[in-house]
Amino acid sequence: MLSPQDIKNKTFTRSVRGYNVDEVDKYIDFLCEKYESLYRENGELTFKLNAMTEGVKSPDRKKEE
Repeated sequence: MLSPQDIKNKTFTRSVRGYNVDEVDKYIDFLCEKYESLYRENGELTFKLNAMTEGVKSPDRKKEE
């Protein structure tokens, strides 16, 4: 999975008729912030899902205790 740091560290070659470097840098920063938030949320939701899945897989263990 692509990490937020991978996006931040990506570099591009420059050409004479290239894009405005400042605009591109600002947009990449914006994308990194949004992606990092989603990346973190995905990790939290995966953790919660795994915890819930474990609870559903082993209901008999609770009965035995």
